Order: sequence, then C-alpha cells, then structure tokens
Amino acid sequence: MNHRLSALVLLALLACAPKQQPDVRDVSDPRVQLELAQEAATQEGHNQTLEEVRLASWAMALGEDRLADRTMVNAVLDMQDFRADGVFRASIGVESAKEWKGEPYEKMMAFLYLGLLRYQEGDYSNALAMTKSAILADTGTDSSQYRADFVPAFVLQSLAFQGLHEDNNAERSMEQAIDALWNRALNEQLSKQLNLVQSPQQSQQDVDAAKILLLAGLPAGLGQHPRDPEQAIRGALSWASDARRVALKSSKKNWPEGLAGLSKGDLRKAFDQLEPITVLWKSRLDEIDQNVLAGVEKDESFYRGLLDEPSLLLWVESGWGPQKIAEGRYGEMLRIIPRELGHMPEVSLDGQDLAPHFIDSVTFQAQTRGGRPVDGFLKGKAVFKDSAGLLGFALLEAGDVANYVAEDDTAATILYLAGAAVWIAGAITNPRADTRYWDTLPDRLWLVRADPSPGAHKLVIDGNLYTVQIPDRGRVSRLIPMLTPGGPTEFGEPCIRCELRLAIPDGGPQ
Repeated sequence: MNHRLSALVLLALLACAPKQQPDVRDVSDPRVQLELAQEAATQEGHNQTLEEVRLASWAMALGEDRLADRTMVNAVLDMQDFRADGVFRASIGVESAKEWKGEPYEKMMAFLYLGLLRYQEGDYSNALAMTKSAILADTGTDSSQYRADFVPAFVLQSLAFQGLHEDNNAERSMEQAIDALWNRALNEQLSKQLNLVQSPQQSQQDVDAAKILLLAGLPAGLGQHPRDPEQAIRGALSWASDARRVALKSSKKNWPEGLAGLSKGDLRKAFDQLEPITVLWKSRLDEIDQNVLAGVEKDESFYRGLLDEPSLLLWVESGWGPQKIAEGRYGEMLRIIPRELGHMPEVSLDGQDLAPHFIDSVTFQAQTRGGRPVDGFLKGKAVFKDSAGLLGFALLEAGDVANYVAEDDTAATILYLAGAAVWIAGAITNPRADTRYWDTLPDRLWLVRADPSPGAHKLVIDGNLYTVQIPDRGRVSRLIPMLTPGGPTEFGEPCIRCELRLAIPDGGPQ
C-alpha cells in the first residue's frame, strides 16, 4: 500500500462535536429533578463535578441541607484540583471533554453556598473559611486581592466573625464589603470620565496607549483608595508608570493584564502622555454622577445595620444565572452572556412589606472579572488548527521527494508518518471553548432583614408561604433559592420561652 495513502487513512480518527447542555428552566417537579440529579452525580466522568453542584442546588431548594453540604464539599475539592492531563491532550483535546472545574464565578458561588450552609448550622469557623475561599476565587490569585468585589462573600465573612465574637474583625470585613461597593461605583464612573478625556494637540495613538495604561492601573488605585477618586487616580498613575517600565524590560507574555493590545513602541510613546492625561482626568471629577455615589452612601447604612444582629436575615435569589456560548470561526472564543435577569422579589412578614436590598449579580461577576488565560490558550489552539494542515502537507510532499530522489524508503516513511501525525493533530484539534456551565445558579442575590419578636411568623416571598420560627435569642439566616419551591415551608428555631408561657395556666404566676 502506498505510504502516503496509508498515512492519510489515519485521518478517519476525528472527534465528535460536544453535545448541547439541556436547559432546566422548565422543570415542573423539583423532587423528580433531585432524583435525576442524584443519579447523574454518581456517574464518574468529566462532568461529575458539574453534576454535583447541580445536585447541591436542587438539594438546597428542597431543604435537603445535609445532602447539599456533603455534595458541595465533594465538588469544591474537585474544583480546586488543577492537575494537567498531559501536554498532548491539553494541546488537542476537546475542552468539554476535560474534567469540568468551573469558571472563577462558579467556584466563587460554590464556596459561598457552602459558607451559607455552614453559617445556617452555626458552624461559623467553617463558614468563615469558605468566605475566604470565595474571595480568592473572585480574584483568581492571592496576589491581586484588591480586585475582589464580591459583596456577599465579605458580608457573610463579617457575620461569621460576629458569630465567633470577633467584633473588630466583623466590622473590618463589613467595611471591606462597603469598599467593594465604592470600588465598583467609582470604577465605572472614573473609567467613563477617562474615556471622555480629549487631548487634541497630541497623537491620538499615544493618548490611547496612555489611557489603556491608566485604565489597567485603576483597579490597583481603587484597591488602595476605594472611596477617594483623586487618590485612586494617583494610584492608577503610579501603577501605570511601574507596569510600563516592567513591560519594556520583559517579554509580552509576562505583561500585566490589560496591556495585551499594546506594543513596546506604544509603551515608549505613552510615557510623555501619562501625566497630562492624568491632569485632564482629575479635572473631570466634577462630572461624576452624584446620584450613583449617593446610592452607595445609602447602602452603607444598610450593611452596617446588619451587625446590629436583626433576628431574621434572608438571602433571596431571583432570575437565572449566566450562560456560556462559543463564538469565532471554530467556536474558540468563550463568551458569558445573561440568561434571565432577576426581578426584585416581593416579600412580606406578618402582612407587612419588607424591602429587599440588592447585594450582587452573578451575571455581573461572571462578565467583569479580569483577563482569562484559558481564552488565550484556546486562541492558540485555533491558530494551530489553521496552520497544521499546511505543515502536514509540506511533510507529506517531503516524503514524496525523499522517496523519488534518494529512493530512501525509510526516510520517506518517517516523513509520511510525521506529516500524517501533524495533519491528524490539526484535524482532531478541537479549539471549541468549553460551554458547560452551572445552569442552576441565580442571576441576582438580595438581602432581606427584619427584627421580629421570638415566636412563629408568617413569611411570604413571591407568593410562596413560609412559617419562620424566631428563637429566644440569636439570628435566623436562610437562603431562599430561585429554583422551583418544593422544600420545607417552615424554618428557624422554635422559641422555648414562648412555649413555656403557653403551658402556664391562666391566672398562674407570670
């Protein structure tokens, strides 16, 4: 058989396209869904961790807290495992055929849920540990914790410290939650004002390069001064100057995040523009939307009030969390898009309306995290797919030349096989981004606080009726998932003193 034909026969080994993940929004019977999720979570394979977090979601919705806790523990242990599967597999494997580990926002939510479960059980030490892991997952690295802005993790951390009677740490963590609010608001406002800065006397390319440097440094500036716009701008300038100097001395692959679109020539020319652009940037501080800042100031009082130990604190979810889709020629670009925005839940306690307080958006967290190294890697795989075919043909042609000119059958065979190997690698390389996602996550998180007296109370959330038992002292904290209600309609701890009073006959001692 011709060597070339033998080599090309190997091209029949092609990978199949990944299957589309089903949508769970139309589930009508949560108990049936729980059973299906339990069965799926026991199946070993690449999707087992994903099935475990789905199971945990359904277990929480149905009040199966022990099952949810046990399952989530298994999941977070696997989500932290970054063992490689080998260079070749990492280079040509289908992303969705690899073990699912979750995106940073999915890891963040897994830790938050486990922390909430432990907090509800009064296990404040482990709840605290989970909040620290959630904050780390939010940043993706312990060297950039100034980027953390996941408010629920800081709030739960504060409450856990309070449960451990570490009041100073509780106050400090709550201040971090408030800092995250200021950080988010000022980042949006300052970025907008930097974009509007005009410098007509200078080269637009040089000005744009300076703006990119300053914008990349803004998170660091806000991390140091989250409530002071002018100081944050100074911090951004300091970071930009340092990052520029480091980048000019290193290869591009080691550049800080946010500078990938620049060249070393851009960095050199941006130097003279940094100071003038910063001066113009500061001159626009009066243009910041004061209504946005007033809203953050209003939020401050709410969050500090949580440390006054209200007897009831509800974490209410709404909407459906983000979805992952693949774009690009080969589907190599991963995008995270909204699925179903959450509404403000309607909540009443004993007939009195309660005002839910928006705390965070899972979709926002998923879309606004910093650079994602996996995207760059997948882009590289797409480039390899484009070039591998040409390289494979070149080696096959070289085999023909060796066979004809040198009449060297061994050399020709080696070149044929090498060409086929490269061609096959290019053919079976699947650069398609991994679009598997935790589809039972919510879009929005809300906090509802109230201070009812000990005893039983009637709670209504979006038309669903619950009985809340408030104990003699202490706090009842409960997660109300957005999944189809089907769990217990009563939670909390009975008031012992209330029951004793009922046992005392009329006219007896009070």
